[in-house]
Amino acid sequence: MEKRNNNLSLKLATLVVAILLWSYVMSEVNPVIRKEFKNITVNYLNVQSLERQGLVIMSPESAKVNVEITGKKKEVDKVLASNIYAEVDLSGYGEGQVRVPISVKLLNNTADVSVSNISPQEVLFTLEKTIPKEITITPETIGELPEKYVVGEIVSEPETIIIRGPRSWVNEVDKAVATVDVTNKTKDFTDTVPIKLLNGEGEEVVGVEKEPSFAKLTVPILQTKDLPVELVIEGDTPENISITNILVNPSTVTVKGHEEINSLTKIETKPVDVNQLLDVNTIEVELDLPEGVELLDPNIKVVVTYTLEETVEKSFQYKVSEMEILNLSRDLKLDDESLNKTVTVTIKGLKANLDNVDKNDLTPSVDLRDLGEGTHQVTLTWPTVENIIISKVDPETLNISLINN
Repeated sequence: MEKRNNNLSLKLATLVVAILLWSYVMSEVNPVIRKEFKNITVNYLNVQSLERQGLVIMSPESAKVNVEITGKKKEVDKVLASNIYAEVDLSGYGEGQVRVPISVKLLNNTADVSVSNISPQEVLFTLEKTIPKEITITPETIGELPEKYVVGEIVSEPETIIIRGPRSWVNEVDKAVATVDVTNKTKDFTDTVPIKLLNGEGEEVVGVEKEPSFAKLTVPILQTKDLPVELVIEGDTPENISITNILVNPSTVTVKGHEEINSLTKIETKPVDVNQLLDVNTIEVELDLPEGVELLDPNIKVVVTYTLEETVEKSFQYKVSEMEILNLSRDLKLDDESLNKTVTVTIKGLKANLDNVDKNDLTPSVDLRDLGEGTHQVTLTWPTVENIIISKVDPETLNISLINN
């Protein structure tokens, strides 16, 4: 046990002697040592020379360097991080990626301390030209309008702005947007709003100058109305041809405008020459919109379909004896000659319709009210048959004689 304690005492004594010897050497002999300072800020010189060339530093925004110094211990111990000055000289460089060497100086230094190593030894800069670009202002809206109201074409003053900045940032700008709130608006109004620069993803691009920064927007608020479409045909169809089953698609359109649309009851097509209809069964037509009135959907196409059918004539002959005699006095009658007189009626219409009409459908009538004995000129009355017109009656009047029974 005593032997173990002696060994421990010997070791402690040896350590104390070693420390004392090291302290003596360091204080009296003053050996050469190395020391490293990390993350020393690199100063940028001659940035103004870049600006005169229209260049800007895109990266890095700042740079750091590690500096190793060598010298006598006593002198090295006096050096602080604030005594180390690092810089890069940016004069003489052009657009693109450039490597600029780092220079390091020791401030308030003695000859016994020097810079032995720096890391990194250069800074990789990205320099870009500052460029201008003219861009059109795009008006946009937020908020909801009352029902049956829509926003018209917004006018921006000015229509364009000039943006200026580093080439890559300027080229990133997709559009300049001026946004106006239209909540519950029913009348035209004007508002001055800020302009935002957006990229293709709709994100705001910052760091780019714009002139001006605000736009004055004039916002028309328009009413809407649904109106039927009416086909207008110019000219006469050939004698034996009729246009039937006309179908306009869409049959109604929604228009927009100011108060002038309130008086409208329909929207006519521009006149269509009848000859354009004879060779086809479908035609696209233009609408004849009044001034100040527009389609809510300008891409709507109005198409007319129809059927061309042959028009024919058909004739029936009637004796007076086959006609319906009305209001004949009981003590009178028609003489035989009158009863045998004939009238020919010619009717006109589509062949399909005329095929369904027979002689009984058109039996005429003669009204003899208040007529006495003697000869009288009378006019026949013809029944109405749907889709059929009477084109000719021969003769148009009859002379008949009434005699006593």
